[in-house]
Amino acid sequence: MKNLITSMQALATLAALGGNQERYANATGSAGGMVPYTGQGDPTLAIPGQIKNFAVEGHINHQVSFTIKNTAMAAREVVLFPGYNLGNQDVRPGQMTDGEFYDRNGQVGLQAYSTNARVKLIEILQFFKENPTRVVQMRIQTNKDEQLLNTIELQRLDIFKAQGSDTITPSTYIGSNSFNTNIVTFDTDFQIDDRSDILTTIAPDSTTTYTLFCGATLDKSQELAVKAAIGKQGAQMLY
Repeated sequence: MKNLITSMQALATLAALGGNQERYANATGSAGGMVPYTGQGDPTLAIPGQIKNFAVEGHINHQVSFTIKNTAMAAREVVLFPGYNLGNQDVRPGQMTDGEFYDRNGQVGLQAYSTNARVKLIEILQFFKENPTRVVQMRIQTNKDEQLLNTIELQRLDIFKAQGSDTITPSTYIGSNSFNTNIVTFDTDFQIDDRSDILTTIAPDSTTTYTLFCGATLDKSQELAVKAAIGKQGAQMLY
């Protein structure tokens, strides 16, 4: 089994180098050596930044932003991302979408939109569902201080068993010397994919903009091409 895993790792490294055996030998230092995987050169990944590996996950120009308004005089519970339940309001009510939408309890007063006129909110949600993406930093700007007290719940969908959840409380990232308590930027380390279930509460009579600074994205459309490259190299080694 160990030899099989080592072989698969070698083939994956070879595929990440475009199947070029000379580049592989130069990179590993020997025909049988291995270099640590960093994500760099992996054709199934889109990593922003100049270095393009997980050591330095650039994100400044790799971001999405959306705004949620609550015109009601009471708080509203919202599903920011419903994973594989996207579009199924019967199973997962309260999903935000372009324009007006109901909260998790069927209450009115909510509306949402992408801040990028070129990309609709539903496109952002669909992209994350189909292409797992890491969120390495988040910014929240609101007209109500109390919004930053509302937690963001990160849950994993699982039809076989209940999963635990992680909680982000934005207000904890406001510095003690900060003069602006309506905006906060903080580092994160989670991914959004088809099994993500992300929830929050929107304060009454508020407007809040969420900006997600994204790191690596897994490009599923490239997986078959990579497997084909690995398979071809493996076949050449066997025959």
